[in-house]
Amino acid sequence: MIISIEDGRLGNQLFQYSALKKLFPTEKLILVGYDALDHLVEPIDAKLIKKSQLPSWLSLVLLRKFILFLSNLRLLSSISEKKKPDVILARNKKRGHF
Repeated sequence: MIISIEDGRLGNQLFQYSALKKLFPTEKLILVGYDALDHLVEPIDAKLIKKSQLPSWLSLVLLRKFILFLSNLRLLSSISEKKKPDVILARNKKRGHF
């Protein structure tokens, strides 16, 4: 199971969804906060959880922090990106750089 939390507007959401489908074709995808993507692409091969469906106390920022906390405890694996002026690096918290 792959959980992705929205980061960006429609263009980024399209890129993130297509990259996840390419990298993990057999995994079940759960997309949190991809509201713009839901209105554009139909049907989508993922479980969508809209921002409005989250409890009022749970923001995407808090959810991201919680997932990073669990990955620091090595209960989950997470992938994050680090942006520099001329390059973007992806890092898997459990396995190092790739």
